[in-house]
Amino acid sequence: MDRMENQCRRQRWRCEAIRSQRHEHVQVGKFLKASTYGLFMQTDEHGRLVLELPLLPTQFTAQLDAGWSVGGVIVNGKGQPIEGAEVRPSVEYKKRPGDLSQFAIGRRVKTDAEGRWRFNHVPASKSDVWVEIDHPEFKPKRLSLVRSEFEVSLEQKPSKPIELTPGLTVMGRVADSEGEPIAGALLRRKFFNDIRKATTNANVEYRINGCEPGMAKVVVSTDGKAVDMQEVRIGSDMEPVNFQMKPGGT
Repeated sequence: MDRMENQCRRQRWRCEAIRSQRHEHVQVGKFLKASTYGLFMQTDEHGRLVLELPLLPTQFTAQLDAGWSVGGVIVNGKGQPIEGAEVRPSVEYKKRPGDLSQFAIGRRVKTDAEGRWRFNHVPASKSDVWVEIDHPEFKPKRLSLVRSEFEVSLEQKPSKPIELTPGLTVMGRVADSEGEPIAGALLRRKFFNDIRKATTNANVEYRINGCEPGMAKVVVSTDGKAVDMQEVRIGSDMEPVNFQMKPGGT
């Protein structure tokens, strides 16, 4: 654990140090953006990237492994395509030998109007890829896609269907300590790493759709009130989850 923490600490220091540099230091190649995970840059047409940074060696060669493309079609129970579903492949960056730190790409792709999606960067060493599929109206789906079934060529359109099932709904009302309704309150339901959100409408009702059955935390927050949380069991026969918020302080 100490070793991993030290690696993470060194990685954060490197990211902060590099982020503090300006993109004018890119002499060959192109600066794309700065993010939480550091700077994103692009090589030139010859695959070269030259940076004027004292933290980096004078020369570095990135050896890219071969890859394959994964894809599919997200559909509902009637076989109809689902547009706007988010697919999150779980693929880690290639690291130096002996580097055991976990650093995933964090890429997210969305389905088009025909429910199709594809991801072109699965390492050839992997015979399958783990994905999470999410849509506000459906239960999240987590599964491993094997290469023999879901690999698609660059010229091919994905065709293998993946079905999503409708999710459950958590609903209720929000009021203050005096019983006065609160409109615009933010509700969040957390189940493992999956978070879904909703706000109370003009009728101070909220609906969080696409929930999975089981125990989950529902949190409500709004300006001037103390944050409140309830742990509930989500099911098809569950009662409304109502909140009565107390005054909050700064």
